[in-house]
Amino acid sequence: MSKILLDQRNAENVLQRYKKLEDKKSQLKISTQKREEEREELERKLEKLREVVRSRVSAERNPERLLQSTASFSQSFKALEEVNGNEKLFQVHGYTDREIMHDQRAKLLHLLSTSGNSLSAESRSYMINVMGSLKGVKNHANDWKSTLRLGE
Repeated sequence: MSKILLDQRNAENVLQRYKKLEDKKSQLKISTQKREEEREELERKLEKLREVVRSRVSAERNPERLLQSTASFSQSFKALEEVNGNEKLFQVHGYTDREIMHDQRAKLLHLLSTSGNSLSAESRSYMINVMGSLKGVKNHANDWKSTLRLGE
């Protein structure tokens, strides 16, 4: 009799496991469908947004446009040319090309790069030796120098 009870119990366990497996499969199928619906809904929203952008933005394909300067950039140079004297139209943060080329170090780098020897060992050693002795256009602020004497 105990063998019959064990067989019955095993059969019940097998049925329970089968039902759990079926439930898992159905839950997985439902979650997959839900994710797919969410993706489709997202794609519909994105397509609506694309249509709005297409209706408001009219940009033509123009490869030459990539090589042109922007309107703002060219306007800034025109405005600078129109200003008389040393008065500046806007604050320039950094150096202009004229200021850079007044620096002897920049001139040396430019000459070496245009001569085609910028990567040779001789020009590198020449640069290392000469660059240390050259001075810049102006002395920079001395606020980085310390007045403390350590070890005295």
